[in-house]
Amino acid sequence: MPNMFACLVYIQQILVLEVDDSHNDCALRKGRMIGRLIQPQRIALFSAFSVLSNGTVSYKERLRSGLVGIKKDDAVDLFESMVRCRHPLPSLVDFSRLFSGIARTKQYDLVLHLCKKMELQGITHNNYTLTIVINCYCRRRKLGFAFSAIGKMLKLGYEPNTVTFNTLLNGLCLEGRVSEAVELVDHRMMDNGCQPDEATYGPVTNRMCKSWNTASALDLLRKMEDRKVKPQVVTYSMIIDGLCKDGSLDDALRLFNEMETKGIKPNVFTYNSLIRGFCNAGRWDDGAQLLRDMITREITPYIVTFNALIDSLVKEGKLTEAKELYNEMITRGIDPDTITYNSLIYGLCMLR
Repeated sequence: MPNMFACLVYIQQILVLEVDDSHNDCALRKGRMIGRLIQPQRIALFSAFSVLSNGTVSYKERLRSGLVGIKKDDAVDLFESMVRCRHPLPSLVDFSRLFSGIARTKQYDLVLHLCKKMELQGITHNNYTLTIVINCYCRRRKLGFAFSAIGKMLKLGYEPNTVTFNTLLNGLCLEGRVSEAVELVDHRMMDNGCQPDEATYGPVTNRMCKSWNTASALDLLRKMEDRKVKPQVVTYSMIIDGLCKDGSLDDALRLFNEMETKGIKPNVFTYNSLIRGFCNAGRWDDGAQLLRDMITREITPYIVTFNALIDSLVKEGKLTEAKELYNEMITRGIDPDTITYNSLIYGLCMLR
């Protein structure tokens, strides 16, 4: 605790000083005296407050310092220190920050366990904490419980928002229930007044493409545009990749040109899909042209890009061109891997 006797002595010294503020040295002396009084006592008071209010300051400080990679025991300890602190009780914002930090480490069962303990302490959920609960159930493939949490949210008087629905959509897509995900967007989400966004359609598009259902992904892309949701390069790249894998290379190239017309710049993943698709179809010249276009735009090719082209050139018997591409790799500081050398060795063996 601060030394109150010293504090009183300093105050008395200031009071008995018959200071005329027109005298600078007296004013200076007074200022120094006040500084000597205030600064140490303020530090001492703050330290005392930190000790006395240990629960409040410590948990807030720990939340503020970040929860990256938090371990289970540390998370439980932090939660316990929060629920012990009653004056004032931590806000749901604080609990949301804790639960989100734990969820980012993929300790979903721990989040669900702590949420139940929070309820047992008489602390009621809000839509933010319940959305975290829904996410954890979805990640654990427990969609029945996730939809039950939606029911609890409605019962408490909260309306699911776009983030809540996006979380559910991701859960449905993780289980391959794409038709239900589309139904959720077209009806429950829209009827609830929630506007879908890029994050809404991303998981659905990804799942459709991975399920070789690229035609449906294209339909979804058009639906996004009709709903004034601007697709980003990630969405276009996923569909272009799906079209290339389907062998629909001309459709993929048309979509590539369309995205450029709309001002959406392709990235390395877009080019990789196209180059790999053309090379697999034996159209190495189209693939090489895309590589030149890529380099002109200062998009750095990956080793995957070079490997696809080298392999295609070797199979076409164009070993000289493959070697030139290999040298280009080296010049660009890209280290060849086993796939690169296997393709070149195969080409050399074919010459014999």
